[in-house]
Amino acid sequence: MHGVAKNIRIVELPGLDGSEHNKDVSDWLDKDPRNAEKFVDICFAAPLWDPSAAPPPPTESTNTANKALRLSYFNECDKTVTKPWIMKGLFARGETSSWIAPPGAGKSALITAAAVYTTAGQDWRSFRCKERCGALYLAFERGDLARRRLAAYAKQGFSNLPIAIADQQIDLMHPSCIAIIVAAIREAEEHMKVPVGLIIIDTYAKGIAIGGGDEDKAKDQSRCLAHLRKVQEMTKAHIAIIGHTGKDETRGGRGSNAHQADVDVQVQISGDEAVKTAKAIKGNDQATGVLLQFTMRSEVMGTDEDGDEITVGVVSDEEVRTAPRSAWPKSLSQLLDAITTASIDSGFDHRIINGPMVRAVLLERVRAVYRRNYIVAPDSESRDEAVNKAFSRALKTARDARLIGGTYEGGKQVVWIAKEATTP
Repeated sequence: MHGVAKNIRIVELPGLDGSEHNKDVSDWLDKDPRNAEKFVDICFAAPLWDPSAAPPPPTESTNTANKALRLSYFNECDKTVTKPWIMKGLFARGETSSWIAPPGAGKSALITAAAVYTTAGQDWRSFRCKERCGALYLAFERGDLARRRLAAYAKQGFSNLPIAIADQQIDLMHPSCIAIIVAAIREAEEHMKVPVGLIIIDTYAKGIAIGGGDEDKAKDQSRCLAHLRKVQEMTKAHIAIIGHTGKDETRGGRGSNAHQADVDVQVQISGDEAVKTAKAIKGNDQATGVLLQFTMRSEVMGTDEDGDEITVGVVSDEEVRTAPRSAWPKSLSQLLDAITTASIDSGFDHRIINGPMVRAVLLERVRAVYRRNYIVAPDSESRDEAVNKAFSRALKTARDARLIGGTYEGGKQVVWIAKEATTP
C-alpha cells in the first residue's frame, strides 16, 4: 500500500502470539468484549510507518510478541557526545523542558520570544541558534493571545516564520494524543516546508485536566509525560511545557514532583512587576542557575471601535544587565543552588525557635544535589574526596557568615537559607 495510501500504521495488538487460535484480529476481538472498544484507540496511537526505517520481513520463527530492543554499544557512545542543540542553552532535540511561574509572570511571553528567534534562525540574547526549525504551539488556553503576540513580532519586522498554532484542547491522558500531535506536526511541516523541532504546550495543566487527570497524582503525570516521550521518539523534537508554581513558589511546580523528575530541564520564573528572572533549577546535563533576566513591554496593535488602544504584552528587547546583588559570594553559588534545588524537591516547613517559619531541607539532600552538580578538575584527587572537601568548606563559610541556619530534627541535620539575594 506504500505510495497509494496517504499514510500507513502497523498495529500490533497486545497478547497475539501467532499461535493457531491466537494470530488474527478476530481472535483478539473474541478474547474480550472490551477489546472492541479499545481497538480504534490502539490503531490511532500506533506510529506512522516510515519505509526508510522499516525492519526486514519477519521469519517464521519470529515471535511478534517479543520486539527487539534498540541497542547501542560502548564503542559507539562517542558518536553522540555532541548535544543536538536547537537554541544552545535552552532547547535541545529530544529533550523536555518545563517552564514554571505564577500566573501573569511572563512565562508564555518568554517562550514565545525564544520561539520567534529560533524559527527565524537568529541568536537571542546570549543564546546561539544552532538550527533553524519550525515550531508547533499547542495553545490549550488563550490561543487568541498567542496569535496577538506573534502579530506583535510581525509588526517588528519578522516575516514568514515557520510557526503553527493549534488552540483546541488535547487530552494528554489518552494515548490518542500521540497520533493527534504527530499528525499536526506533519501537516505543519508540509505547509511550512520546514521540519518542526520545537513543540510548546501552554499550559500542561489543561492537557491533564481535560482527561480527568490530577496534577497531584504521580501516575497521571507519568502517563501524560510518557505519551509526550513517545511523540519525541517519533519526531526528535524538543517539548517545552509551560506550567504554574504552587501557592508557595519555593516549592517549585504545582502538583506531583514526578513532573520535575521526568523533564530534562526545569526553569522557574520569578521577580517583581519590573525585572523578572528565569533560573534553571534542574538540569540533567547542564548547569543550573540564572539563564536570563527580562522585562515586559506593551506593543500597540491598533485601536478598537471606541478608539482605545489594543495592546499585547511581549518581552522587551532591552537586556537587563543589573544582576541581583546577593549576600552570597560567588564562591558559594553552588551551595546556594544545591540548597535551593533540594528545598524545591524535598523541603518542608520548619518553625525557628522564637523566629519565623522557613523552608528547610535535610542536609543529606543538599549534599546529594551538590555532589551531582559539582565539577572536579582533571588533576584533582578522587571525586568523592574532592566533593566532600569542597562541600565542607562551603558549608563552614556559609555558617560563619550566617547565610544559613541549621538544627537537628528527628535525629537528622536540617538547614535553611538565612539570607536571600536582594535586588539593588
